[in-house]
Amino acid sequence: MMPLCVSPSVHVQEKFFFFRCVFVATVCLHLFFHTVFASTAAADSNAGLTVTQAITDECRWGFRGAGYHMHLAVEFPLQYDEVCVFLELPRAFFFDAAEVKQLYSITALGEDVTREYTPLGINSTFFFDIEAPAFLVGYKVNSVRVTFRRLSSREGATPKRNPTAKGLLLLPIHARYEEVDTATPFSLQAFFGRESFVRRCIPALSVQDWKAAARCHTLPAPVGQESRSPNDNRTVGSLTPSNCLDIPVALLSSAPLVYIALVALQCVGVVIVVLSLLRV
Repeated sequence: MMPLCVSPSVHVQEKFFFFRCVFVATVCLHLFFHTVFASTAAADSNAGLTVTQAITDECRWGFRGAGYHMHLAVEFPLQYDEVCVFLELPRAFFFDAAEVKQLYSITALGEDVTREYTPLGINSTFFFDIEAPAFLVGYKVNSVRVTFRRLSSREGATPKRNPTAKGLLLLPIHARYEEVDTATPFSLQAFFGRESFVRRCIPALSVQDWKAAARCHTLPAPVGQESRSPNDNRTVGSLTPSNCLDIPVALLSSAPLVYIALVALQCVGVVIVVLSLLRV
């Protein structure tokens, strides 16, 4: 039997089909390995980023003092070079920016190290009206950012201290007058003892190092530290968290007595002035 004759074009088509399959398989393998290596590299990169921005330490913060004029104490790791303290401040509290820049302090291990850092910077979303009562403030929360930077050795700073130690930032802070107490009847004990309070709190605060992209796990200080009532007769720290403050509230029933006392003082002042003029 005569063998079947096959056209040369058929062999060419078969070879073309074979090489095309090999090419497609090669491309698929290349894409597969490229995807695997890219995913691995991305995972490693994300892991490194997580480590860089991981929580480095635990910092305590809270109020020191009571009444209307206190300090806000904030811990920060001494290994931080560019410290940023951020908080959402309720309208019940306010900073006097000029006062903060003049009277703040930074201590470490009981020693004043304020001069080892640049002057304090303070910025807020809204301007602080230092005289307005809480019920006349036009916002509920004011975003505040406090920053300071460690001076370099060329700028006259001392060498870095123990990186595991913490510094303490003290900021003067004030409470606003709240709405008056309309329920408590007038009494000398209630008037002078200031037994009417409203509790106001700063919900959270963050401490970060901008240079190292590190942040500190912030927690309110243990309950019962540096907190007393205005009359200083009872400790309220056992009941009041350190990030909260019991702000004294004025008695509406005491308003007539206050006005009478003011008028009496004015009359006494007038009498003193008149008598001094008559003697001349």
